[in-house]
Parts: sequence; C-alpha cells; structure tokens
Amino acid sequence: GCTQWEHLGNSGTCDAECRSGPITLIGPSDGCCPPGGNALTDSDCTPDCGNQVTEPPGEECDGTSVATSCQDMGYPGGDMLCDDDCQLDSSLCGESFGMLVHEKVPNLLFQGDFVDVDWHPDGSSALLLLSSGNKLVKYDPEANALSLLYEFTGALQVTRVAYHPSGDFAFVVGYTASEPRMWKVFPETGEVVEHNLATYAGLKLTVVKFDKSGDRVAFGGYLDTDVTHLFVSSTPFESVSMSQGYGDYRGLADILWAEPDPLVYDGADYLLTSEGTNGAHSRSWILDVDTVVENGWSNGFGNPGRGQCQPGGIFCFVAARTTGKVYVWDQGDWPYPSMSVPGSGSNISSVAWNENGTRALVVGRPSGNPVKGTVVEFRLNPGASPDQGQWIDQSIPAWGEAPYLADFNTSINHVAWRPNSPCQEGLIVASDTGTSWSPGFGIVVHFKDSSDPDCL
Repeated sequence: GCTQWEHLGNSGTCDAECRSGPITLIGPSDGCCPPGGNALTDSDCTPDCGNQVTEPPGEECDGTSVATSCQDMGYPGGDMLCDDDCQLDSSLCGESFGMLVHEKVPNLLFQGDFVDVDWHPDGSSALLLLSSGNKLVKYDPEANALSLLYEFTGALQVTRVAYHPSGDFAFVVGYTASEPRMWKVFPETGEVVEHNLATYAGLKLTVVKFDKSGDRVAFGGYLDTDVTHLFVSSTPFESVSMSQGYGDYRGLADILWAEPDPLVYDGADYLLTSEGTNGAHSRSWILDVDTVVENGWSNGFGNPGRGQCQPGGIFCFVAARTTGKVYVWDQGDWPYPSMSVPGSGSNISSVAWNENGTRALVVGRPSGNPVKGTVVEFRLNPGASPDQGQWIDQSIPAWGEAPYLADFNTSINHVAWRPNSPCQEGLIVASDTGTSWSPGFGIVVHFKDSSDPDCL
C-alpha cells in the first residue's frame, strides 16, 4: 500500500512506538503510486486515462496532452483531438479550411446566361459557355478577364463544355433546330472542327464527359419523342463506338464516369446517369456488357441535376434539384440518408469537388431574405465516409445588391475549382440579371479561401 511506518522513541526507556504516514516520494519501487505520480515517473503507477498525461503503451494521448499532430499522420492541417479512451481522434484533421471570399469578374461584353465552366487541366485558363448567342468564352485568371473565343453560328443551343485531360482541345455539345452537334475546339489556335450527328435527327445533346484517362468520351441527350440516347466513343472522336437508347423521357442532366469497384457490377466499367430535366431517374450503363440497368433512384429523391464522383474515391454526389438535397452513390446503391443542403432552399443544380476530394461545392437557385447566391460547401477528411462530412454555408452575400444586382431568378448554374493552383480557388457561373426580352450581363464570380496563405 501507500502507508509507511516509522519507529520512534527507545525501547530502553519504554517510549518506543511505530507511527504510520503516507508515502509521498515519487520514483522508488516501493509498491506505491503516490499522489502526483504517473506511469512515466513511478514504476508502481499504471496508466490512468484522464490524468492529462499520455502514458504508453495503452494511451495515444490524454485530454489536452496530444503530442501527435495532424501533419504527423499525413494530413495537411487541422486539429488533432483525444477521445474519452485516450486514443487519437483525427476527425478535425484535413486541410486548413476557411471561409470563401467572392469577387465578381468584370463583364461588359457578354449578355445572357453563363451555363457551364471547365478549367484547362493545368489551371491556366477556363472555358465558359454563354447560352445567349451560343458563345464560347475564355477566362484568363491572371488578368481576371473574359474574352470571346468562338461563336457557334447555326446552333440553337450550346449546353456543355469539357476539356480533354491533355488540355489540347475541348468538346462542346449542343444542337441545331433539327440535329445534334459536337464541336472539337482547339483554344490555343481558335480552330473548331464540327461533328455532324445527323443520323440522330432531333436529338438534343446536353452532356459530354471524358473518362479519367481521356481515352474515351461519353455524351448524350434526349428526343422530345420520349427517348434518351447515350454514346461512348474513343478519343479523338471519329464515330460512335457504343450507343444506347431507351424510351423514358426524363431529360438527361449529367453523365458520371464511376470508378470501377469489385463490389459493383463485378468491377466492370460503367456510367451513372442523372435524368432530371423532366422527371426523376438514374440508371447505370454497364459498358463491359453494353447493358443499361435500373439503380434504385426513387422518385421521392427529387429530380437529379448535375453530379460528380469524388476524385480518388468510389462514391459520387448527385444534386437533387427539386428537393434541395444531395444523394450519394456508393457501392452500387444510394445507401446514405438524403443529405439536406442547409440554406439552399429547394432548388440546387450542381456539385463540384476539388482535386483531392476534400471539399465539394453545391450551388443552385438563390435563397434567403435578403437574397444570397446559394453556395454551400461539404467538407470531408481523407478516407472518411460521406456521413462524416460537414456542411458550411459559403453563399454569396448581398446577391441583390451591387455589384451583382441579382434576384431570385438569377440562378448559379455551375461551379468549378481551379486545378493545379496552390490557392484553393475557382469560378462560379450564373444567369444574367435581365429577361429573355432584355438580357443583362451574365455573372461570373471568382472565389478563394480566405485562410489560405497561397491565396493572399
């Protein structure tokens, strides 16, 4: 025990006695762990979780005694915590996230709605689609300026743009009054090659996506006669390699190249569709066997909009436009409860991940009073599952005031993070502030992380 005995007096004078007292000396191997002792300072002490001293081997930390940092475990930043069992908790590790600041890009050249944006893979520039006049616009981040690259004369509507992973060219899709069109654009030279898909008369092309390698391109659209068409071709495009058509008019909103997973369709390559322009549906096109199958999207989910699979991950986010929620495709199903996007109202349109899959931005129709431009961030630590993420409202304040002068009809249509930039930044594209009879100037917004020193 922790009691010691002391002999006092003298037996010869008959005043000898033994008096007890507490052991207070820390260190000796005397069978006692005295007050103030711990397993590091006294061999008789055992680890005691809660004493604010990290005592191995059973403890990794203790209360505020946390010697291991997020960086020590390979994270770029964040706060390492200690749980009630004295084990490290890395749930707040990750990038040093901050609030976004927004700056309107000057635009007195282009009237109408900006409907899409895609960055050059090296981040040196971006391509934007303007629906009014069917124009392809180039953004120079160094000058923070927009310029006309090409005007698609004869087109009734241009709908989507996608850079090839090499950055050598981009595809733009759309349609004329009678036929679908795909244009191969070389931004450096201004050369444009038009691909006539007259075989599919009446088809409205709405989506184009390259796979990760750039070896294949998927594109698709729909007919007003209740038929959806999907296509896959090798790159460079010469002709259609594979195609699928099915009679269900929901309106193709997006195509996602899903990461092959041994647990999903036996590891086969497949595309995930988002069909929400005129209804609610999603399907999987299993390319290895050229078969389209149902994948469990419920009408109750709402009409799906645009989506993106997490870079380096196996799950995908799809925006549910009419319910203000995000749904997660993971291991061949929609396993997580719907994730309501806070502060977004009931209409979101698009989602975009940053390069390393730790931050996703969800955008859509303005909401709130006073009105704000809806931008909501989803933060996720490396290796974490989607249900462990955190929502942060990053909306553009004072959307109805200068310099935006927007209203509830001025929707944000898409967002894209700038690749290969040390600064966490990107572009947001939105509708104009006018009407179809009197269009205003389209809105483009540059955003950056206020806490990122590389953004200063």
